Amino acid sequence: MAPEPDIADTEEMTLPQSRPADTAVASVPDDKPRRLVELDALRGVAAASVVLYHSSIPFSVMYDNTRGDGFTLANVLKYTPLHAIFAGYSAVIVFFVLSGLVLALPFVNGRGGGYRAFVVKRFFRLWPTYAAAIGFTFVLVAIAHTHTVSGMSSWFYEKWAPPVTAGVIAGHLSLIGAFDNNPYNPVIWSLVHEMRVSLAFPLIVAATMFLGWKRAIGVALLLSFLAVLLRSGDTLGNYTITLKYIPAFIAGILLAIHWRTLGDFVSRISGRAAAALGVVALLTYTWADWADQNFFPGPIGELLRNRVSDVVVLTFGAALIIVLTQRQGRARSALMSRVPQFLGRISYSLYLVHVPVLLAVIHLLGSSVDPVLLLPLVWAISISLADLSQRFIEVPSHGLGRRLARHPAISPPDVGSAPLAVGEPAVVNRPSR
Repeated sequence: MAPEPDIADTEEMTLPQSRPADTAVASVPDDKPRRLVELDALRGVAAASVVLYHSSIPFSVMYDNTRGDGFTLANVLKYTPLHAIFAGYSAVIVFFVLSGLVLALPFVNGRGGGYRAFVVKRFFRLWPTYAAAIGFTFVLVAIAHTHTVSGMSSWFYEKWAPPVTAGVIAGHLSLIGAFDNNPYNPVIWSLVHEMRVSLAFPLIVAATMFLGWKRAIGVALLLSFLAVLLRSGDTLGNYTITLKYIPAFIAGILLAIHWRTLGDFVSRISGRAAAALGVVALLTYTWADWADQNFFPGPIGELLRNRVSDVVVLTFGAALIIVLTQRQGRARSALMSRVPQFLGRISYSLYLVHVPVLLAVIHLLGSSVDPVLLLPLVWAISISLADLSQRFIEVPSHGLGRRLARHPAISPPDVGSAPLAVGEPAVVNRPSR
């Protein structure tokens, strides 16, 4: 499901601060960046939502279509805006939009650097932790997949069913290749798109800044439509699916370009207006859960509920949630607290390890203990492993990527410090065209 918002970014999630207004250079950006810790926390909350989603769907009542059962607790949690707690797919869209935002900020502030340095940093930010998680997954498959448990959902039984072959391992380690990324650790589908987009991200930033926000949104909608139109079951279809998610990254880039303007806007509006925007954000964020064909019957439903509109609406909801984190209030204060900040720190590793842990624990213990009672154990193990992974895999590999990116062979002196050129120096408050 990124992720790091990407679900995996820490270095880029900073914004240049301005000097105090009473100085003579108040409008000149300072070299010292301000870390956007509220976005770290939002990433952690989104990762926790993905964990809760996967913790629920091994059980048929939460995985199967039960709309016909009427008003039940399960249906209230699944088919109303309350599903925001479990909205795993929507959380991934948040990761994508956050990736676009935090990765674009250096470019729009003239600190983008060269292409080779960017790709090197992205590779070492994403792949080593991903590869370790894949290896961990295949070890657990070998240990636990033969243990049978009855009474689980079809989703549970579909996982770990195909044999692990050398071709399967090679396909997974490629990350960007066209392989079946669902049977073993299903969250990795988002990392496949994340890495593919990363390879073209500087170009996407340049194109978005050149087009301006109106035309950029038009291009984003066109890409979503093309992704659905070209989608097929072959290798080409696998790659064209990535086009479906580029609009979420474009939305993040647009947020980066207009970040201060948007932050000022949500800070100035009234409490009632902010609450209304919060309701809109909730409804659009959970759009794919409550706005079914019964809610919008006939041609209107076909227009409002399809693969294109779902991604577009979820992206809007995710972007609005991100912008609202810039408003002072209880929600922002909650994001600044220790638990969300901790979840933000471990979110990438937590995202990668929780499903293998969930499946292994249920396979090994689910025949003797009610699987529902095993969930606290799953969460405790997942959080502990994620903390270790973040400390001993993420941080060292991230540091290695930064050091390699500064090497003269990758970042020559005349290229490594140059901003991404799109005709004029980029700034956060660049006027829209």
